[in-house]
Amino acid sequence: MTRSRLFPALTALFALLGTLACVDPKPGDTSTTPLYVYDNASHQVLAWDDINTIADLAADSSAPAAARTIKGDAITNLGTLAWGGMVLNTNSNNLYLISETGGVVRVNNASNQNGTLSSTTDIATFTLGNTSSDRLASSVFSQAALDTSSGTLYVLETGSSNAWRIWVVSNPDSILSGTVAPAGTYLDSTITQDTGGAAIAATGSGNLIGFFRSGSTVPDTLGVLNGGPRLRLSSGTAFQYNTQVLVGDGTKLWDGSNTPANASLAYDTTFNRLYVARPIASGNAVLAFNQGQFTLGNMNQAPYGALPDTATALAGLRFLAHAQVKDWMAGADFTASTTGSGTGANILRIWKSPSSAAASVRYYLGTGVEIRGLALDGSK
Repeated sequence: MTRSRLFPALTALFALLGTLACVDPKPGDTSTTPLYVYDNASHQVLAWDDINTIADLAADSSAPAAARTIKGDAITNLGTLAWGGMVLNTNSNNLYLISETGGVVRVNNASNQNGTLSSTTDIATFTLGNTSSDRLASSVFSQAALDTSSGTLYVLETGSSNAWRIWVVSNPDSILSGTVAPAGTYLDSTITQDTGGAAIAATGSGNLIGFFRSGSTVPDTLGVLNGGPRLRLSSGTAFQYNTQVLVGDGTKLWDGSNTPANASLAYDTTFNRLYVARPIASGNAVLAFNQGQFTLGNMNQAPYGALPDTATALAGLRFLAHAQVKDWMAGADFTASTTGSGTGANILRIWKSPSSAAASVRYYLGTGVEIRGLALDGSK
């Protein structure tokens, strides 16, 4: 039984979502997995040492109190966290928080931290480049990603006129507190001519995937031009113009009516699968692509699958995070605003075994919590 026979078209796929478990003979590991949540209202990190303590509850339950709370002046002074701007290096056990203005807080030895941190051995701060000279016009930082194979930190920066670039920060674990991360190493649109950077995810093998809202049309091997939102898989620290790209109406990255400004990516390193959330009017809220689809030669191809959550049910979904080597994914809602980038909500969405096409379950954190960052530790 091959995937191509099971899912020759997206329409057939949606009708056969329940058969995804046949493709992946056994679901991924859903054992003990710590969950970190950044509360932008209280400027602190809430930590549950096992996401199962929430996921075992009935839908729409209130989550139990966090097992640990990580706070300190460095976090309070960080400002507004970038959407999806918290990532964990599971190899070094360091947690990174990136603000919308490019400030970074590193919590060292995160799984063992609790309470107020002040020592630079526990918590460190640095900035991405010089804030007065190393920024795009109207700069805003958004989703971050971390490649556990190299420890490299990636952060998406956007600016006016749909400008974007992705910062590539090598060895962030070794950057001294109070210093500036060197500027000048970026993934950008020099070759691809894409516009409107929206989301990123690390594959865990030295490459990066980016979601871009638009850009120049891309010709396939037959000269057919494909346009609209696109996904790109990097080759190391570079994107190529018309290879390792998924673009065109077949990809279902866009429904033709809404500009997918609030897209988010999450990557499963066990099944080498990318989850894509993008705001659309109808259909499925989260698509799934396998990494191998980027190298098949057909850039205008249907997703591998989709999670059963509808766009209507997840209309407020803002970003995703995956446990990488374990089969958990989490997401958070937001309220859009006419000024600023919106406000986080206390709604936490959890997918247990998304590889088997599980739907999300909604839970509520404490009153007043504003979730802007999520990280799952699949290494435990």
